[in-house]
Amino acid sequence: MPATLTPAAFITKWREVSGSERANYQLFITDLCDLLGTVKPDPAREDTRDNAYVFERCVQFAHGDVGESLGVIDCHKRGAFVLEAKKIKVRLAADKMLAVAAVLHGAGTALSEVEGAAYFMGRGAWKRRLPPVIDPLVALGLARKAKGKVQSV
Repeated sequence: MPATLTPAAFITKWREVSGSERANYQLFITDLCDLLGTVKPDPAREDTRDNAYVFERCVQFAHGDVGESLGVIDCHKRGAFVLEAKKIKVRLAADKMLAVAAVLHGAGTALSEVEGAAYFMGRGAWKRRLPPVIDPLVALGLARKAKGKVQSV
């Protein structure tokens, strides 16, 4: 399934979002699926045994010796993942991703994590390590990893 949303369009759309987690996470995940060119979750069915890839998957949580409770998983794909949405500062995350992408592009060569982190030392929240955005950049096709290094694509 080809991507129908570009990385730049995705970042632009979600950079300034300030609404609640509950109000936005399903649309965010749907857009992320478009960006990655993957299938989107299915409509949920009343019989939860049929809900292999859905939003709001009903589950029974076990609490050890104190019993069980009913709950909901924000997005569930049987045999693949469980996603629990959390509100984040999307603008900050997008800015970090763009900054790392710019460093990789400007370097002109593959960088180790230590070499990449050197560009961000002493810069606010990035004082101790490279922002954790390399894997998303790789997933978006904007960077690639090889032999312990990462570079712009």
